[in-house]
Amino acid sequence: MQKYIEGIKSIKNRTLWGYDLNLIAVVTISTLVLVLAHYYRLKLPFSGSDLIYYLFIPLAAGFLIFRDKPWDYGIRIGRWKSAAILTAVSLAVMAVILY
Repeated sequence: MQKYIEGIKSIKNRTLWGYDLNLIAVVTISTLVLVLAHYYRLKLPFSGSDLIYYLFIPLAAGFLIFRDKPWDYGIRIGRWKSAAILTAVSLAVMAVILY
């Protein structure tokens, strides 16, 4: 397995018959995640299956195959104080509207 991972270590900027291998990997992983999420639901509470299929598998693929970090895709802490305040205000407004 280690030899295989070393072989695909530099998948960026590689082509196969004129196709970008990065694009092929992204399309293949996306298709597999959608099929797995639809046909093989995990028995987890609170949509844990969706969290695994739509967050953890793509992040793991990006990290293991492309050697990208999550913050390259915009996943970071950021301005959490203003986001918490905005979330609380939004929930209060939605509760008033829905009630």
